[in-house]
Amino acid sequence: MTSRNDRLGTVTTSSQLSRGILIPKFYNASLDSHLHRLRESHDLVSLRSLLTQDHIHLSTGHEVGRMAYGTGPVPFVRTSDIANWEIKVDPKQAVSTDVYARYSSRQDVAANDLLLVRDGTYLIGTLGLVTDDDLPMLYQSHIVRLRALPRSPLSPHLLLVLMQSPIYQGQLRARQFTADIIDSLGDRYLDAVLPVPQSVAERERLEDGVRAIVEERSRLRTKLKSIAAFPSGRHPSEDQNVNDAYRLRRLGFQVEGSMLTNRDLIPKRYNPALDSTISSLSKDYEFVSLGNLVNSGAIEWSTGFEVGKMAYGTGPIPFIRSSDLTNWELKRDPKHSVSEDIWSSTNAKADVEAYDVLLVRDGTYLVGESAMVMPGDVPLLFAGGLYRFRVIDESQCSPFLLLAMFQTDIVRQQIRSRQFTRDIIDTVGKRIFDVLLPFPRDKAIAKEIARETRVAIERRDALRGMVNDLAGSVHPP
Repeated sequence: MTSRNDRLGTVTTSSQLSRGILIPKFYNASLDSHLHRLRESHDLVSLRSLLTQDHIHLSTGHEVGRMAYGTGPVPFVRTSDIANWEIKVDPKQAVSTDVYARYSSRQDVAANDLLLVRDGTYLIGTLGLVTDDDLPMLYQSHIVRLRALPRSPLSPHLLLVLMQSPIYQGQLRARQFTADIIDSLGDRYLDAVLPVPQSVAERERLEDGVRAIVEERSRLRTKLKSIAAFPSGRHPSEDQNVNDAYRLRRLGFQVEGSMLTNRDLIPKRYNPALDSTISSLSKDYEFVSLGNLVNSGAIEWSTGFEVGKMAYGTGPIPFIRSSDLTNWELKRDPKHSVSEDIWSSTNAKADVEAYDVLLVRDGTYLVGESAMVMPGDVPLLFAGGLYRFRVIDESQCSPFLLLAMFQTDIVRQQIRSRQFTRDIIDTVGKRIFDVLLPFPRDKAIAKEIARETRVAIERRDALRGMVNDLAGSVHPP
């Protein structure tokens, strides 16, 4: 067994082999030693034993097929839609009520269910707790749904923090094997043991702490969703794509040659329904292009770097990719990090500060996703598929107002209309600078949007920090 600490390996006898598994990392001696020490203060309980005793119920999701994507309003949750113990408020795929009806009885998702990523690569072991606001929903086959039954000695909130603990996550890493082109836990996660504190007071502390964090973050997530409802009074999850709605009414539209921009010939770029919406809102909102804000000196921007896979895991500096942006914030535990040498060699070209806004430029479903960098997130590097925007002149635009405007339906629709396929992925490219941002003409309203956004973002950030702190306190290092 390979080790990066003080030895090159260990000897495992054939009698110690489990289920014919010959992969060295499965027999991690340091994990076994840590678990042995924990027996003095913790009960080591496997999910398999809880399942056998009817304390929990487990099921996996389904693949509804790409043709079902975008057919309706019901979220189809995928592995990248789970982060920071919660579900994305605006998952990138949604299905029709007919598709939902086909699978809902078998999936039967309810509030306080846990979702665990079982298949993938870097996201394996990611956990989220379902709330009432997440329902109804379907979830894909790479995810396991875990439900604590009424007779279970472990509540869903306690299960969540125990499964997030370093020792449990370490066991998952040891059980993560490559299957075809992706990694999978299979059913091996069932045999990883949870470190359940023997102290009743400690279990109550953990359970109460998780419940308070989850409930408050959920409330603030809903608050941010309501903030993003300006100026149309709708949120993207409640309103179908303008392009789709327009196609239902007619088969096409005419565009004069003089209206062509940068010789773009893709029809959705000139959707008159979108122009009509902007025109109808212009009485109460001044639409200013992102490019004009850059030219006026109000905002500056840069793009990131691709450091290469060989740099992954070489140090402590987070390397932020498009999948690390979720619910207006960054994942607290991004799946890649790089060395300080790599960070220092690239930081001068694409530096990042607190209250910068990152926006996904390249990808597919994540294009247009945005999040704010908070003080606890830096230092970091970000991938080349992201834009970094920094407010220079707050008299023209608050960074929190900028973030809120990026989240609005009218801005997201404009970004989607400028999202074209390049090679094998989509990109919005520099067309992002043509996007018009809706500044409220009433300055008091603009200030209130910025203030409410700041309060919610900063409180969620504080709670986000408590997530890992609480999980780390489950057991001693």
